[in-house]
Formats: sequence, C-alpha cells, structure tokens
Amino acid sequence: VVCLASTRPLLVCSVPPSVSRGGFLSLGPEVSGLVLDAAFNLKVARWRGDAHDLPRGHTCLELALMLASTFNDLRSASAVCKAWRAGLFHVHFTGAMRVVLQVAEAHEDVRVPGPHEYFKLCLRHYARPMDDGLAITHDPMFRRCAWGVSIDELQLSAPTGWRPAHGNDWTGEPVGGMLRKLAPAFYAFARELFPDARLPWSQNLDRDGMSTHGDGVRTRWTSLLDDRCGSARFDGDAHLLARCEPNGTPRLFTFAGEQLTSDAHLEPAFRVLESRLAAKSSGLRVILTGMRHGWSCSYRPQRGQALCEFCAEYGLGGGCRQCKEKRGWSTLKAQETLKFQVVGDVPVPHVELCISGMCVPWFRT
Repeated sequence: VVCLASTRPLLVCSVPPSVSRGGFLSLGPEVSGLVLDAAFNLKVARWRGDAHDLPRGHTCLELALMLASTFNDLRSASAVCKAWRAGLFHVHFTGAMRVVLQVAEAHEDVRVPGPHEYFKLCLRHYARPMDDGLAITHDPMFRRCAWGVSIDELQLSAPTGWRPAHGNDWTGEPVGGMLRKLAPAFYAFARELFPDARLPWSQNLDRDGMSTHGDGVRTRWTSLLDDRCGSARFDGDAHLLARCEPNGTPRLFTFAGEQLTSDAHLEPAFRVLESRLAAKSSGLRVILTGMRHGWSCSYRPQRGQALCEFCAEYGLGGGCRQCKEKRGWSTLKAQETLKFQVVGDVPVPHVELCISGMCVPWFRT
C-alpha cells in the first residue's frame, strides 16, 4: 500500500508474481517504483468535460493545486531510496505541465506556458468576479503564451428581421430557409478545415435557433455540431492553440504553428465549399469578405433557489442540471468569425461562420 497526499482514496496495488518475482503484494523498492509510476501519471489532471451551458470538470485552480500537491509528493518519494528516484526520474515536471495544459504537441517554436506562468496567473486572477473573466487577456504573462482551445461551437448565422404574422409559427422564415440550403456546404468546409478534430459533428444539421444580441439585432443560426446533451459529448481535448496578437486579439493556430485562417488552410476548404454549392444547383455562391477575432467570457452568477426559465415555464419542479447547480461559473473563449457575401436570390446578403472554443484550462467557479 502506498499512501500519498495526492491520491484519494489510498492507492492499493496488487502486483502479480510474474512481475514482482517475490510473491503477491511484494513491496520491494523496484516493485513499488511501478506503483509510483502509476501514481504520478499527471495525465489524470487534464481538464475533462464540456464548456456548454453548464461547464464541468476541474477548475483552473483545482488543477494547479493538484499539480503542486503531486509535485511535492514526487519530490518526497524520490528522496526515499535510489530505486524510487530512478523510477521517477522520467517525470519531468515542465513537460508534464504541458501535457496537463494540452499544449505538449505544440511546435518547438511556439511558446507555451510553464509552471511559473500557470501558477502565477491562477493566483492572480482566480478571485476576480465572474463577469470580469476577460481581465486575464490583458495580462502580459498570459499574452506571451499560446493556450489550448477546445472547440465547443461551429455556428452558421445571419441577421433576420422577419416575424411571424400570427402566433409563434416560424415555418416560413426566409433566413432559416437560406441557412438550411447553405449548411451542408459549410459543414463540408468545416470538416476540411478540421480534418483530424474529434468533434460531435452533426449528421442532420437540425440544431438551430434564434439569438438576440445586446444591440437588439436578432440572428438565426444553424449549428454544425451535434447537441451536447446527446450521446456525442465533448471530451475536453484541445483542438487548436490560441495566442495573442500585439493588439491583444487572439489568433487560432494549429499545433504545428500554422495560422488556421491562412491561405494554405483556407484554400482547400474553399474548394470543397464551392464544389458542394455547385453540386446542389441552388444558384448560390459565397465570397469571403472579412474576418473578426476576439476573446469572450461566458459566465453565470451564483444561482439562488429559483428554477431556470425553461423549467419554470413548463412546470418542471425537480429542476434540470443547470437548476441544481447553484455555483456561479466563468469560462474564457477564443473566437474567429468568417464573414461571407452570399450571391444569388437570398433574403440577406451575408452569413457568418463562428468558430468558438474554450481556452483550456480557464474555467472558474
């Protein structure tokens, strides 16, 4: 039995005779080294969960405390004997940190955060109000590093001013009809842009809705990803890197250090987009006219005893997962939006494709 501060509950390991050569539960230093090797697998500290509606998983500070505790135990265990020191020599803490922060695959020319930057940023910004999550993006230490981004939304949208003549029947809404025509081609475009990303891609492209922005503009949207409440959930993996430009806006990069919206990445995806639109014979085509980049903060203040709007409206007294979660939370996201002019017989002249992802591991409660 090996008892370490970073293992809950106590770590118990049974070693078969074929490995230990000394009978069941042999606890010689060499065998115990195998146990310690499993105990100090820092991959368990990786952020796991999703970042939609109600984020779940370890917070940034919990990850930092877990890593600090594990590193302290590692140093103590290494001092016990030469066999244990040799068995744990391969645990390079800076390298392990990169695995936890999901930037280990970044190109050597890309500057990624080390233990000093991560711990200091956690302590400096964790106590900020939930609605002040963007403050960290102004920190010079944050701006110097590239951070992992876990994509949580790919959304095709367009503004709409149409309202139903009677009741709440949106069947004839023209912008939604246009998005349904364009969505399969943009789905193929996104798959070409992210060929290796393990995402819950939508098979039916039937997840859509309406949003009202702070300036009063209403947009109709269609998601290229499946409903996260279904069987295909996000696993928290980082798909891209985000790093700040000199003006502070984020740019998304591949792990090889290539900009996501560079010509080399966009041109093959554009060819797929154009060929899919031509194959549909809809008479529509699109032209890229601009891009926007920015950080955003999703947050919710601490909830009281009241039910959410949906449960209150439909009389679901037990409440949903969001109702039962009383903590406040905040996540940091990086976004890139591609704006396209739509040529053809369409109700609005432009559509936008928003690529949004959580900046791992900046989730706070």
